[in-house]
Amino acid sequence: MFEYLYLLLIPNILFHFSLIYTNWLFHSTNIGSSHCGMEVSSKNQVPRFDGTDYRRWKKMVAIWKTVTKVEAAKMGPTLILNMKGKALDIALELQDNDIDNLLKKLEEVYGSSDELLIRFEEYDSLKRGTNQPMREFIHLFEQKVATLKALKLEIPELMQSHKLFKGAGLSKADEKLAFQHVKTSK
Repeated sequence: MFEYLYLLLIPNILFHFSLIYTNWLFHSTNIGSSHCGMEVSSKNQVPRFDGTDYRRWKKMVAIWKTVTKVEAAKMGPTLILNMKGKALDIALELQDNDIDNLLKKLEEVYGSSDELLIRFEEYDSLKRGTNQPMREFIHLFEQKVATLKALKLEIPELMQSHKLFKGAGLSKADEKLAFQHVKTSK
């Protein structure tokens, strides 16, 4: 009875072997990318977006647009399907989900806040170089403040003074003296 059992197993083994071979052939020869619209390479993956690091995502989308084989009419929906969180909610509110409308809406929501955060970090991390003249440092500082003001972020003058003195690398005594002068000149 067991001597005939292998005859029953051979077709099953051959079937599984053919599935494994077909799957290997499908992926190794890129047949899959031309016949079913799927990319085997992970280089062309759709950029994912969850609402963080908008500037980076925007750059990735620009690159993706140049290498993808997704039709222009399907780019917007493809990006939407790769979003989550608040970004997905915003995208789903759009009436027309073509890529231009999607990018415009996301720019309105994330573009300015990202820009503001970057410019504030530049302002906050500004330090005077060891051989940098004080006038040059003050000029750079004023430019950073003007940039923030243009982005509708007003920093109180007293806080600006404090940041200027800290960034300038003044000694504690000079910093106190300058700070007292700012407070009394009002």
